[in-house]
Amino acid sequence: MESSFPPQGAQKRRFEHGTTPSSKRHKSFPEKRPIGHKPIARYQKHKDSGVGQNFHSVPYPLTLMPYDSWYNLHNREDPTSDRKFQCPTCRIPRTPTAHTRKLFLVAERLSRTDGIVSTAEKNQNEELNWEINYQLGILDPFVEDPIQVPGGKNSQKNQWYPYKSKFEMDKTFGLLSVTHDITEGSFKLWMSALSFLADLPDLPAPSPNCYPTFPTSRDVMSSPLQLTSGNKPQVRMPQEIEEIDLTDDAVDGHIYKYPSQQTPKSLRNDCTSPYSPHHLQNTYSSPYATQPRPARTETNGVQQEIPLRSQRVQEVMSYKTLQDFYSLLDQIERTSYVGARFLEAYADYLQNDACKSCWFKRTIEDI
Repeated sequence: MESSFPPQGAQKRRFEHGTTPSSKRHKSFPEKRPIGHKPIARYQKHKDSGVGQNFHSVPYPLTLMPYDSWYNLHNREDPTSDRKFQCPTCRIPRTPTAHTRKLFLVAERLSRTDGIVSTAEKNQNEELNWEINYQLGILDPFVEDPIQVPGGKNSQKNQWYPYKSKFEMDKTFGLLSVTHDITEGSFKLWMSALSFLADLPDLPAPSPNCYPTFPTSRDVMSSPLQLTSGNKPQVRMPQEIEEIDLTDDAVDGHIYKYPSQQTPKSLRNDCTSPYSPHHLQNTYSSPYATQPRPARTETNGVQQEIPLRSQRVQEVMSYKTLQDFYSLLDQIERTSYVGARFLEAYADYLQNDACKSCWFKRTIEDI
């Protein structure tokens, strides 16, 4: 009777190489660990940031401000100090608002790395944040969770935490990146604008051909053309009255004309008016910019357009007051996706920061 087991030499080779039958059936895969997010550094450090001098080192985007401004916001207010908060362009001293200090303290907390920043500086940031919150009308003190998870503990379930959706995050950071102070009146006006846009009636989805384009050489050459000789006026028959004479496109003494019944494909447009529903939807869907063209997706080799209807203005649910608006900034988690986006928005804020005189000069030059 022959044995069904492999030879003893074959079993030995399997054990040596770790390819036993049991190891093939039971493979253990490492658990997927959360990944931390960092902001994309799009700007160079300020020439007077002091980074790399006198043992001064701060992470991005705090490198975009002068050293004196960083020192003034990083420490408690001291009227006798020579380090003043100043314009990054002309160096004129300025008085920072509570809004300016709030954004700095949030950015300082989100940009720090564990094991590098001392406990004393962490406590100082926390205490200064309490003081600014009190000035902004926020009475509940904020204490960061001592247990930090890469990518944020709450952000593992909700990528937009502490916001409900990407729309809320984008609108919040878009406002912060262009605003140097927010008052109760301006905040209510901004919220009213978003609420008004969210209450607009539903509009029909746009047609795929609702975007005007310009004719190309391929369209001209592929369209049916009529050829006549010479540049002199031609006697037209009654059926040719509706034809379009492109006299500027004369080539070799010939004139090319488009018959009115066969318009080039690139000139066709389903939107008969600039005030069509789709045009109004694109115009009023965002307080800052119009919506982009619909994205394209490919299914079984066929390209399809994703309608813009899904990108309409939504209602802001995470906050209704200015105090809630600022309180949510304290709940943003370090190394989370939202935290990285906030730091990028703060970098835009610092890049555009200027006093009134410098802002006016910059605006006039741009015009």
